[in-house]
Amino acid sequence: MVEEVLRIQSVIRDNVTDPKTGVVHGDPGARNWVYPDFPRFDLKQDSMPRAGIWVLDRDSVSKVISNVKHLVTTTFQIEFVVMKAKGGEGIFTIGGEKYSDMKLLYYLASQVENVLISYQTDLSDSGTPQMFNYTQLGKFVLGHNEQTHQMRLALRVSYQSFDTAS
Repeated sequence: MVEEVLRIQSVIRDNVTDPKTGVVHGDPGARNWVYPDFPRFDLKQDSMPRAGIWVLDRDSVSKVISNVKHLVTTTFQIEFVVMKAKGGEGIFTIGGEKYSDMKLLYYLASQVENVLISYQTDLSDSGTPQMFNYTQLGKFVLGHNEQTHQMRLALRVSYQSFDTAS
């Protein structure tokens, strides 16, 4: 399961522009903003936006395909955290348009969703197990913390894979 999370993280980092720096992972000036775990909530504005990826659910069904395998459906949650804009902080210009708060959360979720759809073949062809049958399960607003001024949104997706039965 960790392998799949790291593959999704890599696809997102390499193909979704970080709104803070304006570059993707690996380019000069890039920063890590997508992590393979729950996002941290103890950070300040200069560390935002952030995203965390983890396995929410995993279930399997036995299928016989040449040899016995388990068809596994894994649900991932990708959670985005931004600070509520105040003053001039927390406002990002992307393609000439200003984004902050909920608009920024939905923008990031849409960008990630588009990348996961576009790079399904890469996720299927790289590593084991192969990940296929991408399904977007929804976007969920997780709230606004008045004390920390953080806003959260989750994107839930699932993939299927085959694990050889033991």
